[in-house]
Parts: sequence; C-alpha cells; structure tokens
Amino acid sequence: MSKNRPNIAEKIKFWEEQDKINQAFIPRVIEMSESLQNISKQSLKNSTKVTDQAAKIDQLEKKWRHLLSSCKNFLWNIKMRRSLKILLNP
Repeated sequence: MSKNRPNIAEKIKFWEEQDKINQAFIPRVIEMSESLQNISKQSLKNSTKVTDQAAKIDQLEKKWRHLLSSCKNFLWNIKMRRSLKILLNP
C-alpha cells in the first residue's frame, strides 16, 4: 500500500465523524426548509391580501370621484339657480 492512502481504521473514523455531522446537520436543514415553506405560504397570503386591498382602494377612488363630481354638479346647479333668480328678480 502507498503511504498517501488512508488505512481502513482512518476511513471508518472519517465516516463516523461524517455521520455525526450529518446527524446534527440534517435536522437543521429540514427545519430550515419547513420554515422557508411556511414563510413562502404566508408571503403568498399577504400578497393576495395586498392585491385585494389595492382593488378595494381603486373601487373607493372611483366612488369618491363620482361623489365629488356629483357634489360639484349639485353646487354648480345651486349657483346657476341663484344666478337665474337674481337675473329674473332684479
């Protein structure tokens, strides 16, 4: 055998150490994966809520503009009636 090549005992020790590392590492990786999945699901829910709220805001803006336009028309009509009343009743 060559000097650079590890013997069986060294290989067994190496793989035992690797197994210990994996025993500690794999549960953490699984936990992180589950956490990322939960975060992703929550992010999707939040994104949907934001989209829904944006649509509601758009609807409210349209209603507000319509109401504002109606108020302006109403006030303009009152102003015109007063002007006509003044013109017709000097």
